[in-house]
Amino acid sequence: MLDLEDVKKVAGLKLPTAATSMRYSAKVRTEAVVRLGIYSVLKFFKKAFKKPLQNEKEEQMLALSAGVKRMKAETEKAVLFHFKNYRENFKFQYAFKLVDFAASHLHRTLLERLRAYDTDLTELTRVMETRGDEREQLIALLDKTSAELQKIEHDLEKVRGRMEQGTE
Repeated sequence: MLDLEDVKKVAGLKLPTAATSMRYSAKVRTEAVVRLGIYSVLKFFKKAFKKPLQNEKEEQMLALSAGVKRMKAETEKAVLFHFKNYRENFKFQYAFKLVDFAASHLHRTLLERLRAYDTDLTELTRVMETRGDEREQLIALLDKTSAELQKIEHDLEKVRGRMEQGTE
């Protein structure tokens, strides 16, 4: 039967990598710097109106918090985009090639077996024509041909079953 691991080795197929790098846009960095500037201006006005400050680094923490939220949103978008691309890469660079190669491998194997069967029938015809009295050889050849035919029929039933399972 068809061993997919062997098929993958022969075809040289490997799963596409799922690694990616995250690059945050200049927009995220710019927003964080602008927020820090705004918070610094607000701090200046609080000092000018002599309002008590909760924390010396309050504006930096607020700017950092907003920047992290923005980075989280960008990361989520990038990961979703990456996995959508990965799914397409898997489909076109791996799955379709694997199915095509497996189908051609199965086709070649069945053709070879049918050629062997045809050769056996040709040999049987030759034996019948030349030596009708050598029944033992004829019976052995018929048994061998029958066994190969049953094996081919069994393999075809397995393939048909797998194909029916794959379409469901």
